[in-house]
Amino acid sequence: MGKWAKYEKKHKKEWEREALFKAWLTSNPNPNSDVSSYCKVCETGLRSHKSDLEKHANTSKHKQQACKVDKRQLPLPSFGISVANNSIKKRNNIGLLRSYSHNYSKCRPPDRHH
Repeated sequence: MGKWAKYEKKHKKEWEREALFKAWLTSNPNPNSDVSSYCKVCETGLRSHKSDLEKHANTSKHKQQACKVDKRQLPLPSFGISVANNSIKKRNNIGLLRSYSHNYSKCRPPDRHH
C-alpha cells in the first residue's frame, strides 16, 4: 500500500469549473460506486485524483468521444447550460463546442452555415 492509499480522495466541485474539466467532469451519479468522479463524455467513473483526471482527459478514448460530441448532440443541460430560445441555443451550442474542441486539436468546430 502506498503512502497516501489510506486517505480517501473525494470529488471536488471546484474541479468542475477548471477549463480542462468543465465540459465533462461531474460527481459520480452512482452512489454505490467506488469512484466519486464521472466523465459525462465517456460515461465512466473515475478515481478522484486530479492527476488521474488530467490523464483521462488526454486518453485517446476520451479525445475520440469528445470529437463525437457534436454528432451525438448531447443536450445543453448536461453541460449545465439552460437556454431561452432557439437562436440563443444555437449560438451557445456552437460556442460550447468550439470551447470544448479547443482542448482537443484534432476536433474541428461545427459549420456555422446551418
